[in-house]
Amino acid sequence: MLVDVAEGDRDIYSALDSSFDIEQVDLEGREAKRFLSISHLPPILQIQVQRVQYDRAKASAYKSNSHLKFQDTIYLDRYMETDEPDLKAKREESWVWKEELKVLEQRLAELTKTPVRISWLILLG
Repeated sequence: MLVDVAEGDRDIYSALDSSFDIEQVDLEGREAKRFLSISHLPPILQIQVQRVQYDRAKASAYKSNSHLKFQDTIYLDRYMETDEPDLKAKREESWVWKEELKVLEQRLAELTKTPVRISWLILLG
């Protein structure tokens, strides 16, 4: 299993989420949703941390030294393939929340980049 740390410090769940989240793909000219699930857990889980990144603006590779936090126990049930309707609904609900969060984070970035002009008008009577 490959996890990415390009987005900065994160925990193992946020790293795994990026591998198992839903994504839009082009399927024969149509938009389709795709996601991965684990059908069977391996006896030993190997996680490879993607540390080498590529900066397109500089056209060069660099090493990410971002921290990846692991807990003593990692629960993978949220990534398992299931026919349980309640679990499917919770997973789909989490995708909606993550998309909303992404939109809000983009909006926050826009608002914090934009300079604020304050004009003071003092009226003397």
